[in-house]
Amino acid sequence: MDIRSGWPGVVNLAEAAAVGGAVVHRRSLADDVYERLIELLLEAELEPGARLQIDGLARVWQVSQTPIREALARAEASGLVVRQPLRGYQVAPLLSPGEFEQLVEMRLLIEPHCAARACERADDDVFDLLERQQAVMRDSPKGPTSHDYRDYLRADIAFHETIAAASGNRFLPAALAVTSTHAHRFRRFGGGTITDATDSLREHSVVLRALRARDAEGASVAMRQHLLGVAERGRGVVSLPVQERPSSSGSPTGWPSSPPSSHAAAGSHVNAE
Repeated sequence: MDIRSGWPGVVNLAEAAAVGGAVVHRRSLADDVYERLIELLLEAELEPGARLQIDGLARVWQVSQTPIREALARAEASGLVVRQPLRGYQVAPLLSPGEFEQLVEMRLLIEPHCAARACERADDDVFDLLERQQAVMRDSPKGPTSHDYRDYLRADIAFHETIAAASGNRFLPAALAVTSTHAHRFRRFGGGTITDATDSLREHSVVLRALRARDAEGASVAMRQHLLGVAERGRGVVSLPVQERPSSSGSPTGWPSSPPSSHAAAGSHVNAE
């Protein structure tokens, strides 16, 4: 069976290569492969239901199939992929409106608390890092494709993760990691362009000012207002029926209407044994 770039129902392996070639071991191989998988789910042009070929990903990332399987199992537990009998792993559907509201509720429980604790426990180096992450968001392209705004997206996620880590509670960043990945998947269904950058940057700035002032209550309130703003902006996409949600490829489903052209990236045709 061929794994072909751009064909309906199969993940484009050129996209898998685009988020990185051979996995470089920074922590454990399993953690590094999982991180690469999350980048793929966030940044590539993957539609819900696209199949994730274990052998193809192993070849592109130059690892054995074992860490790929482990990463997919972790992603399944987080609800980011689903496993179908006889079909293997697939990209999970976007959250339903009800699930989106539950996601918002969880973030509202976690992140204002993290912001308040960061006021008490973080040093100025943390605040300087947040400023740099803000600068990346401000200066990065906002579209028209997910590849264009990947730096913005990474900096946005890092801003929230930095605050969670600065809370001093090692369990909070892990809890937040799942929710933020789900939340940012919705950005890919907003027409391929970041449309709320101005609002998000302004809200982040309010949070950061409260952090630097060591105003725990103010930081908690500012983070809550930011999350409520993000939720309100996200509801415009979540409320649409799945088939009407815009995709970054411009078609209703995101799948191309014709096979890939001959200039597809190297590695987009992989023979699955």
